Amino acid sequence: MKSNITKSTLANRLLRYLERQAGKRINITELRSGFEPARRAVKTKGRKGRKHEPINKPTGETLDELLLELRELGMIESISRSIQATQPFLARGRISFSPSGLAFVAVRGARPAARDVFIGPRDVNGALPGDDVLVRLRDRTRDRFEGVVVDILERARNEYRMRILSAPDRGMAVGEILDVNARLPACVDVSRISADTRNQIKPDTVVIVHMSGDTVRYRGSFMKAAFFVRFESDTDLDPDFARILMKYKLSLG
Repeated sequence: MKSNITKSTLANRLLRYLERQAGKRINITELRSGFEPARRAVKTKGRKGRKHEPINKPTGETLDELLLELRELGMIESISRSIQATQPFLARGRISFSPSGLAFVAVRGARPAARDVFIGPRDVNGALPGDDVLVRLRDRTRDRFEGVVVDILERARNEYRMRILSAPDRGMAVGEILDVNARLPACVDVSRISADTRNQIKPDTVVIVHMSGDTVRYRGSFMKAAFFVRFESDTDLDPDFARILMKYKLSLG
């Protein structure tokens, strides 16, 4: 456990340094001397003089590991005896969610061996499955870098299918977003739609919604905010064909 804390601290320091030096050439020898542990003189038995030993361990091996992973992610480039960090020092890629709700970003331009960047639940910042996002790397834990979403460059889709799970109550209807890998509970505001339409929103009804990525709290639970567009049945298109159009943000004109 102690070594993980040391590695995480070193990763954070290295990332902040590379962020400040983005776009500049950094001499690898100078970088190593700046991040290797300080050394102290200790007395040796049987001989005169002193021997220098590192105050903290591990040393450059962990630094080399971090630099290698950053190269695989495409965040730094080796130039002769120097490295150069990308400018800006941000990772771009598609965000995905595991069935349990954990988020990961597959970095664009990364090598096949690179691990996806982990995004904590509080650091998703409104991103939805498949969105093209910018990520600021913050640390390295769980054997991979982790970061925070700082910008959503493009939404993966404009509309989603949502299955209603309960009848509207207090102007809200709870449901679950369909066609995504993760379990994505959502809450749609029905207070501003007509009474006739609201009366048709019942459990198991599938509606088409727009999502902003914002989170709302309803009855003690946090859910994604959804905005009613129409009922899935309000079209003459084949249901499977309509889903394809939504998935790829296509229209018939």
